[in-house]
Amino acid sequence: MIYYRKIKYNYSYRLEIIKNYLLIVAASFLGGFNGGAFGLGSSTTMIFALLFLGIEPTVVTATVGYQILFSNSASLLEAFITNEILL
Repeated sequence: MIYYRKIKYNYSYRLEIIKNYLLIVAASFLGGFNGGAFGLGSSTTMIFALLFLGIEPTVVTATVGYQILFSNSASLLEAFITNEILL
């Protein structure tokens, strides 16, 4: 908890509470499902879930941007491995 004070972490929720943890897990699952089944971005679901938890919009934007970076990197790596991109 000392680390939280150093970075001025003062959100009103804690991940030790199972309800908050399950909300993030459920939002991640639904985001992945929406991305795969309907072509909707998983970040759309995560944005609303993180804002619902009370996280600042700037932190939500950075978190979702980080998620998009790794998601797109994984897709690019898969395309290279399966030779869908010819160099």
